[in-house]
Amino acid sequence: METRRTIEVTKKVVIEQSDISNLLATALYDGITYWCPKFEVNGKLADDGRDYEDKVAEHLFKGGKVTFYEDEGEEGNEEDFIEHTVSLDDFVKGIGTYLRDGGNPSCLTEESRGGKEQVTAIEWGDIDAIEADAMIQYICFREVIYG
Repeated sequence: METRRTIEVTKKVVIEQSDISNLLATALYDGITYWCPKFEVNGKLADDGRDYEDKVAEHLFKGGKVTFYEDEGEEGNEEDFIEHTVSLDDFVKGIGTYLRDGGNPSCLTEESRGGKEQVTAIEWGDIDAIEADAMIQYICFREVIYG
């Protein structure tokens, strides 16, 4: 008879501005458009030649918010869209919940960032559009309801 015991292991995962930018790049262009036909920044972004998702990530890190518009009925009528306005805290909580609730554990890597000690970070090359979609759903809904 085999006996078994389990332990819970937790890791702190570093989320930087570039991580939010990478998530947005994958989600907005490949992952969420089937339920989220519209995305909006609450505030103005600098017109400084950087990529859109980099500007949005900076906006969030400066305390700004963004709105994802859900087309629940998939009819395309903007007046029926449901707004989900979120902050950086919502992004961090949603990504954390995704990882804790069984998201792709192989996307975590140990790396050195900025000459500092080793940290656990997300390897965005291992995140596809389906996983980015799930992360954004956790950010907006606290669970996956589409897909």
